[in-house]
Amino acid sequence: LESYLRRTSSLSYNARELTVTFFKLFLYFLALLITLSYAEVDLTAFAVFGGALGVGLGLGLQKIAANFISGVSLLMEKSVQVGDLIQLGEDTGWVRQLNIRYMLIETFDGREIFIPNEDFASSRVTNWTHTNRRARVAVSVGVAYGSDPKQVIDILLQCAQQHARCSKDPAPAAFLREFAESSLVFELTFWVDDVREGRFGPQSDVMICILEKFKEAGID
Repeated sequence: LESYLRRTSSLSYNARELTVTFFKLFLYFLALLITLSYAEVDLTAFAVFGGALGVGLGLGLQKIAANFISGVSLLMEKSVQVGDLIQLGEDTGWVRQLNIRYMLIETFDGREIFIPNEDFASSRVTNWTHTNRRARVAVSVGVAYGSDPKQVIDILLQCAQQHARCSKDPAPAAFLREFAESSLVFELTFWVDDVREGRFGPQSDVMICILEKFKEAGID
């Protein structure tokens, strides 16, 4: 069986090695039982030891069992699928693998993170692409007192509307949000249709446009 499994190309290296290991352990255990039986050793003497061993294994395998059950639950719910863009804590990335014990996430900087399914199932997770791919982008800007608020809002909206990835529905919106100690604080919000293409690029482009138009209008 070991030779056959090692020649099987349909199984991965890890799967082959695990199968061979478990097969060996099963054979050794079976041989031990047969040997003890032929030696007329009373197997009931091992009952207490077996019970203690079972309790110890049960406690040690709690995490594995929890990850297994969580993995089955996630696969059945389909709340997360391969290719989704998710955020868990400070880590954001693409789901590359969904396994029984863990989930593989590839972040924007190329890191591959193995997240135990139990952690994923018991934490607050943001799925950016679960039901739709749209996402909102926000830009906050402060201008000097004495600036014309209406002109500021017009410039903010123009910069958003001119960007190729800015969604028309919902339309961009700009608001005066705060009378700060040394500035009038405005906030511009607009939507992009596909968050998979990124949010920082459009945000940066719009902010550069705002700076250029403020400079032309003499707004500090």
